[in-house]
Amino acid sequence: MTHLRQRMQEDLRLRNFSQRTIRHYTHTVAEFARYFHRSPDQLAPEHVRTFLLYLLNERKLAWGTIQGARSALKFLYMRTLKQTWFDQEIIKPKVRRKLPTVWSREEVCALLDATTNTKHRALLVYSKPPFGGPEHVLKYLARYTHRVAISNGRLLSLDNGQVRFRWRDSRHNNRSSVMKLDAVEFIRRFLLHVLPAGFVKIRHFGLLANRNRRQALALCRLHLRTPVADPSSLLTEQQRSALSRSCPQCKCGTLRVVAHSSVAEMPSPTLTTHCVTFDSS
Repeated sequence: MTHLRQRMQEDLRLRNFSQRTIRHYTHTVAEFARYFHRSPDQLAPEHVRTFLLYLLNERKLAWGTIQGARSALKFLYMRTLKQTWFDQEIIKPKVRRKLPTVWSREEVCALLDATTNTKHRALLVYSKPPFGGPEHVLKYLARYTHRVAISNGRLLSLDNGQVRFRWRDSRHNNRSSVMKLDAVEFIRRFLLHVLPAGFVKIRHFGLLANRNRRQALALCRLHLRTPVADPSSLLTEQQRSALSRSCPQCKCGTLRVVAHSSVAEMPSPTLTTHCVTFDSS
């Protein structure tokens, strides 16, 4: 092992990366060096781009694998070699979103009817219909599974170690109020909403387990002789727009984040400004 790779492994261990990630990153850097027959510290951004295109076009690797290779090279150049050009020169691949594999009402009923063993039927969870309908339940759960503890729009200021933010007082007709907390206490409360390593917000079991969900559902549909449901038919127009990242006004083009502004950079409230608010829920 070269001195550069050994130093990279030490940097990974100091940052408490898992052994699997350390092996993957080390293997990627070694493959990158073998491809050009040169040490990575002698290579430029164009070499990184050529190597990623080689993984994509010639080896036909999946986007997830290419993203992992990019992360390994980014760590090498930015953390170990202390070079700052990586994010500007090597574009991060766009994450492709896929609709989840869901069962239709007919498929669920067919599964319940096909289960005759009492023990197996006991494993099927009975859910009582909600009073507000399934849309109300999904909207309630989405606040905890697809949002952070507090949005940027509720943060007002940070002065002298004190954080001011808006909060909704449910005891007084959801009246909007302003609270001031010490910065350390604010961070402590925020971190209460961060899951520990290895935990996920949504975990599926049985037929819907992530490991073999696609194969298991295809086998169930084969035995139940039911057609494949179209997940897009279950989405509202607003949800389809959010999934495709299209503009909610003109329905054309793709929304892209071009800049991030802090509260201090926002225009003064005394000035006349025109703001357009988009609901990202």
